[in-house]
Amino acid sequence: MSSTVFTPLTTALSWVDATTNVDGSAIQPGEITGYSIGVRGDGTGAPGTYALTVTVTGATATSDTAADIINTLKLTPGNYWGSVQSVGPTNSAWATEVPFAVPAPLPVPNPPTGLSVS
Repeated sequence: MSSTVFTPLTTALSWVDATTNVDGSAIQPGEITGYSIGVRGDGTGAPGTYALTVTVTGATATSDTAADIINTLKLTPGNYWGSVQSVGPTNSAWATEVPFAVPAPLPVPNPPTGLSVS
């Protein structure tokens, strides 16, 4: 049994646009109007069930920044699972999930003290 590696989400979640429908026909203009990214905490819910979602507009979008996902969904440091689905008149199924981590912020040191002019 392999263990899951949660890689820090530092830049974005990215995907490749689908070019065909489930029946094999080519996707036509207007069939995809954007994307929805679903996120669930590690150990919560089941794949394909996302209480947290963020919408990405644009039929040709292929990513959403980590900052947008974290800020929009108000994610706290921890381990998560993410997926994406195309949105349009008919939504696609959710893509295979990927694990990612939101790292704790780096500690901020206090400023130096005792500044003087010599």
